[in-house]
This record gives sequence, C-alpha cells and structure tokens, in this order.
Amino acid sequence: MLNLQVPEHLLLTAIAALFEEMNSANTTLAGSAAEAIGHAGLRVPLPLPAGDLTSVLALTAEKSNSTTVATAVTGSSKDGLTGKEAPVVAPSVSVPQLENSKEETPEAGKQGEGLSMALVVKRLASLLASKEVKLVQKAVLAFGHLCFGNRNTELSETALTALFTLSRSKVCLCL
Repeated sequence: MLNLQVPEHLLLTAIAALFEEMNSANTTLAGSAAEAIGHAGLRVPLPLPAGDLTSVLALTAEKSNSTTVATAVTGSSKDGLTGKEAPVVAPSVSVPQLENSKEETPEAGKQGEGLSMALVVKRLASLLASKEVKLVQKAVLAFGHLCFGNRNTELSETALTALFTLSRSKVCLCL
C-alpha cells in the first residue's frame, strides 16, 4: 500500500485558505470549506495549536442557554475509584505557527495568535446557527471528522456542546 503524506506547510496553507472561505456569504462555499477541513482532520489531527478551547466551550454553552449540557460535558464527573472530581486535561502540542496567519485570519490577528483549533471550532459552531440545512449538515459532519481524527478531550467536549445547541433549532428537525 502506498503511503502518501501531505507536507505540513502545504496542509497549513490549505487549512488557512479553507478557514477563510468558511466565512463566505455563499453558503455552498462555506459548507464545502467546512467539510474539506473536516476531511483533512479525519485522517490525522490537524497540525494546529489547540488554542483556548475552554473559552469556545464557554461561549457555546452560553449560546445554548442550558447549564445542564455544559455541566454534563465539561468534566464534572467523579472518579469511580476515589469519588473525587476528575479534571479533564488535554495534552498540549507544540506546533509551528502559520507564516502569514495574521494577514490571512483577521480574527486571529485580533487575539494576537495564529490560526488555532479553537478558531476553527468557533467558526464551525457559528455555521451551526445557519438556517441553511445543507450548511449545518456539513458543519456537523466536519465536527465529527475532526473529533474522530483528533482524540483531544477538550475538542470533543467543545464539539458536543456546540452540537447540543442544535437541539433548540428548527434545522435540527430536517437533519
């Protein structure tokens, strides 16, 4: 079997371009960009720093207006052996920043950091609020692919919280 790998710099450039297209007014283009990022993350974890996924988790929990969902997802479960709180700790990975990330991602420039998984997740979560059924479907698929390819607990928690916001959406009935 032939094992072909995409060079990291090329993958980062493609992810940055797709990230910008996820903000497009054209919902077909935004959905396709989200789906493409999801497919890239399906095979291997995206070579992006995690960023502050906990702040994205807090924002999506506030949007859902449901404290039970946020409590159930944020790791307030107790350890079965000791009965103490079991904090969820995600491993930190050192990944090089994008060379031109501040010009390509104005949202990232405001925060003083390059493109990160937290920004990708935040943008995907914003796509879930759309009234376009196909766009929401592609964002849901992208969340699933990113979580399958990257077993980071914080990423899964943030994605689940964002997906739970669909429970109050009329679009969810069409999915």
